[in-house]
Amino acid sequence: MQITGFTTGVVKESTGRRRTPVAGGAGAGTAAAGIPKGAITSSAIDSNGRRVLLGSSSGLTELYAVSRRRSQAGDARKLVKTFQALDGEAPSPGLVSAVAFSVDDKKVAAFTNGDRALRIWDAGTGRLQALFQNVSHPVNRVSFSKSIEYVLVSGDTKVSVFRLEDDSEIQRDRSASAAAFSADGDQLIVCDSVGIEIVNLRDGDVVVKQPVAARMSSLVCTQGGVVLIRAVDRGLVELRIPERSGSISEN
Repeated sequence: MQITGFTTGVVKESTGRRRTPVAGGAGAGTAAAGIPKGAITSSAIDSNGRRVLLGSSSGLTELYAVSRRRSQAGDARKLVKTFQALDGEAPSPGLVSAVAFSVDDKKVAAFTNGDRALRIWDAGTGRLQALFQNVSHPVNRVSFSKSIEYVLVSGDTKVSVFRLEDDSEIQRDRSASAAAFSADGDQLIVCDSVGIEIVNLRDGDVVVKQPVAARMSSLVCTQGGVVLIRAVDRGLVELRIPERSGSISEN
């Protein structure tokens, strides 16, 4: 789906109706479409393709409803909610480098560079549900596990994993060129300079640790235990991971 009505350059602040604050530190746009303030620095689309989450250089994370067609007024988007990173007159947390929806679209996440923090909100009410601070490494991707129990933040060289239920750290500042949750959400697959490692998230046990003769930059986990890895010098590599133990096989 092609989303129209947005720009990736620097745009002016909306001159539409004033947003009315709601509980939880979030604002809702009920009539005016609005456009993001500052440059768009990150984006995510919900599972239905009807809402888009935008992060901007101004530190704002905003949720828009989008349409395949423009209205008579020429707008293809309507501001639904603004998620507040900080309360009151506190300094801006810096640009939003990564945003994401949970699998059920009921939660949204955003990572802000200025304060090195990951925030999780209720997508409906705008209430802040979790805050993870002092993430030392750069972050350009955020993702939820299928169970929505864990959240992964990753950059080009390091990753961190947090558990939402008790706000605990599962992995912190771990060296990795790529990482992703398994399709069932129970395991973390990590690629580093040595090879590939599969870790059970509940108990921290390493299920598989195996060298792979390729430098890996990204990976995607699919159903049936298949991992698609983007290797820098070999293109796309398909690996099949064991259910609980054993060796990784390359297809």
